[in-house]
Amino acid sequence: MIKVKHKLIIAAIIGSASFWLMDAIIDRTIFDKRPFLDQLIFNIPAHEIYMRLLSIICLILFVFLISRYIIKSKESESRYQHLFDNIYDAIFVMHLTDERMPGKIIETNDEACKRLGYSREELFNLSVKDFNAPEQVPHIPARVQRLLAEGHVIFETVLVAKDGRRIPVETNAHLVDFKGKPTILAIARDITVRLQAQEALQNAHEELEQRVIERTAALTQVNRQLQRETEEHRLTAEALKESEQKLRRLATRLLTAQEDTRRRMAQELQEEMGQTLLAMKLQIGSIKDELLKEKQRDQESLVTDCDQLLQHFRAMVDNIRRLSRDLSPVILEELGLAAAVKNLFEEFSNNHQHIKTSVNIDEIGDVLPLQDQINIFRICQESLTNIGKHSHPTQLSLAIKKRGGRVSFAMEDNGRGIDLHGALPQEPPAQDLGLAAVDERVRILGGVLRIERQEGQGTRLTFEVPVKGRGVFETKPSV
Repeated sequence: MIKVKHKLIIAAIIGSASFWLMDAIIDRTIFDKRPFLDQLIFNIPAHEIYMRLLSIICLILFVFLISRYIIKSKESESRYQHLFDNIYDAIFVMHLTDERMPGKIIETNDEACKRLGYSREELFNLSVKDFNAPEQVPHIPARVQRLLAEGHVIFETVLVAKDGRRIPVETNAHLVDFKGKPTILAIARDITVRLQAQEALQNAHEELEQRVIERTAALTQVNRQLQRETEEHRLTAEALKESEQKLRRLATRLLTAQEDTRRRMAQELQEEMGQTLLAMKLQIGSIKDELLKEKQRDQESLVTDCDQLLQHFRAMVDNIRRLSRDLSPVILEELGLAAAVKNLFEEFSNNHQHIKTSVNIDEIGDVLPLQDQINIFRICQESLTNIGKHSHPTQLSLAIKKRGGRVSFAMEDNGRGIDLHGALPQEPPAQDLGLAAVDERVRILGGVLRIERQEGQGTRLTFEVPVKGRGVFETKPSV
């Protein structure tokens, strides 16, 4: 096929030859009666040649310009058609009818034909309502009214292909003027993938919501279970606390009963056995004096026996007094805590002369009730017993001081120390409470027992007693 450029060149040549021929015919017929061949070729006047050449040149230039314009137009149309046919979206162009409704398709692209399965000729015989889904047709008038009012509208619809396939599309419609008529240019983009993605996202969202609901239900159940367990733990803790308080009250009553029993036994020893032994002692002494007065030689052995018997009675009376004092410190009630503790240390020094003791006690009988003073006295008594049996020190010191609203207690020795792991056993022997009894008495006083031990430097036992507002605190030995 000959190109447009070549066609225009041939047309220019033919036009020039035709102009030359027509000019020769006109000259022969009207202006000059010479032979036709002379007018055409052989005997042409000079001015006629110039005129013919000038006219031919003008014709050639005109044809050249026309050819340039046609070529440019063809190229532009070709580019537009290529873009129109190769765009991914379906394009429909249609005039508006007199009823302001979309008419038949006047132009479309290859993508629209491929999507719908129609040929161009088939689409040119259809309008948009012919390939819109039935449920979408009633919405067409309202969309056209919006388009006429706004000049541009975007909406979603469903197209039906020739084989019945439903194609969801997003339509971008513009109102344009084409050949002096209002025309609709509609670009339909397939949104099947987008809708599938939206549906998948919606399904995932619903599944996630379902999982959240299930997880929330599970967490709620677990939370309720934890709340129940927490409530059970709280009730158990309250029960344990109440049990501990009951045990503490029981221990207090037990120690109080123990002190009452000791006091009663001490009174009985002092009043009955002590008086009886004292009477026997006086009677034996009287017998001895009578025997001495008679000065009979054969009675000297009886005097010696009486002396020995008196010594035994003296020792028995001293032991009964000691037992009575140990059972119930009468001196505590008569002279106060400071005198009772000092007397206790004096007896300890007499029995352990190798131990050097030091006692520094403030007068605290006026700030502590009698029961608290008895507990502190028993703590000192039990501590001295333990030191005498186990520690074997050479120095022992005690300090009881008043510090504001509290009374501090500190006893320190330089002995071999004690085993902190076994110092406060959970279940001490029934007949030897040891430090467990000391710890319990400190608890009853409302203090915290602290035991400090350094290798080769002995043991230090300390606690503080509140004068007012006493409570029960946890006892924790510390090193």
